[in-house]
Parts: sequence; structure tokens; C-alpha cells
Amino acid sequence: MSDEPPTLKNQWELLSEDLQERILLQLPVSTAVRSASVCKRWRSIISSQSFSSQLAQIPSGRKPWFCLWGINELIHNRSVAFTFDPTLGRWFRVQTLRPPDFNRTSLAGCHGLFFAFSGSKVCFATNPTKMVWKETTSASSTRCYALMGAVGEPHCPAGADAGFSLVAVGGVLDGGDQRLVEMYRSGSHAWEACEPLPSTGFRDTVSCHWMSSAVLGHKLYVADFYGDFASLDTRTKAWSKVSSLSVPNLVSLFILACGGRLHAAVVCRPNHSQECLKVFTIDDDGDGDGDGDCHGEASAMDWHEVSTMPPHLFSHFENADEHMQASLKCVGSGTAFYVYSECVYSGYPVCMCELREGEYVWKQLPSLPSPPRFDRVVCCSMVVTPRACLERDMTD
Repeated sequence: MSDEPPTLKNQWELLSEDLQERILLQLPVSTAVRSASVCKRWRSIISSQSFSSQLAQIPSGRKPWFCLWGINELIHNRSVAFTFDPTLGRWFRVQTLRPPDFNRTSLAGCHGLFFAFSGSKVCFATNPTKMVWKETTSASSTRCYALMGAVGEPHCPAGADAGFSLVAVGGVLDGGDQRLVEMYRSGSHAWEACEPLPSTGFRDTVSCHWMSSAVLGHKLYVADFYGDFASLDTRTKAWSKVSSLSVPNLVSLFILACGGRLHAAVVCRPNHSQECLKVFTIDDDGDGDGDGDCHGEASAMDWHEVSTMPPHLFSHFENADEHMQASLKCVGSGTAFYVYSECVYSGYPVCMCELREGEYVWKQLPSLPSPPRFDRVVCCSMVVTPRACLERDMTD
């Protein structure tokens, strides 16, 4: 028997695979992805479904990343994408791949996906940290600026994504019905017609510029800036009644799914004073089961104020743009949401609100690395798993 002390490699190999997995689960996601290149055994563990499932049970594994794609309309090579890892507290630059032939002005992001429209087809990247694009079959109408939603598990690796649906609401070109709703099933690669958006409520044009969406379970919730919203049951393809979030002196509203609950981030002027951003939880009373009359008067919803963005953080957005209603946006998933500005002159400030043991904890993200000025920015947030992004090209 050799008297030489065991090396670190030999000690690691003595551990069971289950114990190795437990140790690797303590790493931040981005570190785990890099660690997968150490050896085949680590890669096998980190890329497994078991690893991603257990990671989802850890608080740090449910923190969503923030993805920002800065677009240069004239010179595509100058477009730059960044992702922010909230566990490490740092930005990474992501190599972007140009999507298939598409309408460049239609590029948008939500629910952890980037979308673009190409005639009657939709291009989508299921993993913004990897920027690999897929394309749907043709829908019945040509769209641009449609409000989109992704219901199910779009971030599964290729071959395991048969259970998600893309929903397109409005945005129809050539004088078509602006309340037209269609749903793309990834399993059948086919579009299905849904009930049109209810005719009551939703005062402006049905567009991603004036509306927001959130997904909880099998329901897609849509809301306009004025507080009217409804939910689409993707199983029955029917809409609930239109409800109204009656916040006094409301300026704009964004609907979010965060911490397993429906939230609204609302810019308002309490008592006609200075603007602020308040956060509300919304109770879905189950009326969104799709079998009610969706053409009646809008009904009030139960809502509860749970947090207010600290004034010193909100001031970054007030100073960024005098037209704050148009430039301030919100995206969220997992256990946090992000508030950001699209203003070209602002340096693109971003703040994060994290749900932590029942508390809403706010903080400002560090500035983008050498932020250039873009023609516009497109953003989304997503809970990143090592399995979904192991082969992404991510650099500092």
C-alpha cells in the first residue's frame, strides 16, 4: 500500500455521486456552468435534470437573471447583450446570434424569451443567455408589436420542450382584428385560435408597448397601463371577465408573476404629490376559469399594497427621462422582479426587488460594463438553470 497522501482528485473520486451533487449545488449557476468543463463526471452531474430540479428548491436557484439586449439598428455587430447574475452580483456579456429574417422593430422580450416577428411567423429564443433562435409555423395573420406570453416550460433543452405554448395577443397588421388571439403549441408545431380579447376594457391599441403580461400556472394574464386586466386559460382558450385595479392617481401599471403570486408594479401620484412606484399583490378569485361572460362591465379586484420603491432608487428613473411613463418598464419571474429604464440618455438604470422571507428587498444593480448608447433596449428576466445554458458563449 502506498504511503503517499491522497490527492484532492483522489479524495473527490471517493465521494458518491449524490454527495458530489450536493457539493456542486452550493455553487452559483454561472460558476456551476464553468465547472462543468472540469471533467466528464461533473458535466454529467451539472447537466442532469436532477441537478436543475434540486437547484430550484434552493433560494439562490430561484433568483431570476436580468437580460438586456442593446440594439443598434444600423450596424448589427454593435448590438450587445448582457445578463446579470443576482447571486454573484455582476454582469456578463453574451454573444448574440441574429435571428432569422424578421422585422427588426418588432423585437421584444417577456417571460424569459426574446421574440421577433417575421410575417406570420414568430422567431423566439428560448434561452436568452445562449441566443439560439427557433421559428414557428405560419399563423393566420401577420403581426408586429403583439403582446406575447409563454406558458409552460420554454427553457427546457431541445427535445424536452414539448409542453409549452406561445400566445400572441393583438398586434395584427393590415387593418386586422386587434383583439385576435392565437396560441402556438410547441408539441404539435401548430397555431390554434383562442377567444378574442374581451371587448370591454383595454382602452389603447392592443400592443406590447401599452400592455404587459404575466404567467401563473396555465393562465396568461394581460393588463394595460390603466389597470384593466383579464386572464386567458390556455386549456380552454377562453378569457375571464375584465377586472380593474382601481389605484388612485394611477399613471402606469405592469403586471408580474413573482414568488408564485400575481403582482402589479404601479407608478402613481399619491394625493397628487410626486410620483412613486408601489407594489401590490392581486388576488385571483378564480373567475378566470374561462366560462364566464367576458363582455360585461369590468369588476374590481382584491389588491393589497405590499411595498414601495425607496425614493432614492426611484429618483434614478425620474432623472432619466421626462417621459418616464414611456421609458420605465418592469419584468419579473422566480422570486424577484426588475425595474429598468429604456431611455437612451439614462445609462439604463436597473433596480431589483427580491421577495425574501416575506419581505420585499430593494437594491440598485451595478452599472452596465462600459454602457454604450443603443437605439433601443429589449429586456426580460428568467430563472437560469445550468442544464439550459451549459453551452452558451458567455464572457466577462
